[in-house]
Amino acid sequence: MPRSSFYYKEIKRNYHEVKETILSLYKKNRKRDGYRPMTLKLRQMGFHLNHKTVLKLMNELGIHSILRKKRHGKRGKLLPITLQHA
Repeated sequence: MPRSSFYYKEIKRNYHEVKETILSLYKKNRKRDGYRPMTLKLRQMGFHLNHKTVLKLMNELGIHSILRKKRHGKRGKLLPITLQHA
């Protein structure tokens, strides 16, 4: 068994700065961005995080994007049958 197995210790990561950045971006974009656009913007700012990590942090903060209501077409009116049988 490898010696490193006995010394394994999970690293506790502190995402305090990332959470502040997520909140500021969320408010700046009027709550429209979900975790995918948020991940891209964080990467452009220099934070290299996985999309699953960004989703987890957004869930911890209790934020999510505002979803648009689905639009369904209006149903047309039925016309009376005017055909005559010959």
